[in-house]
Amino acid sequence: MKDSTTYLHSKNNKEVQAQYFKETTSADCLYSRNLVAVMESQEVSDFYGQHLLKCQVCQQKALNWKKKMDELKNLIPVYSIPDSQRPRFERGLVKLDKMFKRKSRKEFKFQLRKIASTTKNFSLDFLSIFISRQFLIGLIWSLIAFAICTIIF
Repeated sequence: MKDSTTYLHSKNNKEVQAQYFKETTSADCLYSRNLVAVMESQEVSDFYGQHLLKCQVCQQKALNWKKKMDELKNLIPVYSIPDSQRPRFERGLVKLDKMFKRKSRKEFKFQLRKIASTTKNFSLDFLSIFISRQFLIGLIWSLIAFAICTIIF
């Protein structure tokens, strides 16, 4: 193959398509690799629609996928709520939503407090350096030296 990024179903690349189909067997189809993703998106392009009509491998794969989806749907129980219980159910959903938001707010406040505490500790450590005795003595001496230099010069 010349270029691995070339789409096989492109009208401009008939020789790439022909070369690929010579190399594969009838039990393997390049398009079947993407078939499940295409079917799950429920938007089958014209190309895949036409390909499905022709390709036995993809038809079998599509049927197997459909059977598995049907089996899965049968395994998942479906419940319906009587109309008389619907308002109660909706109130319960509103309560759950409020609880979730409250929990999220608590988590946010906790993180904010943690950041504030860290910032406070950093600020205190930073200030303790500047308020130390050695720093103040050095600051006084540097001010005295500055004053002397300005008077002399």
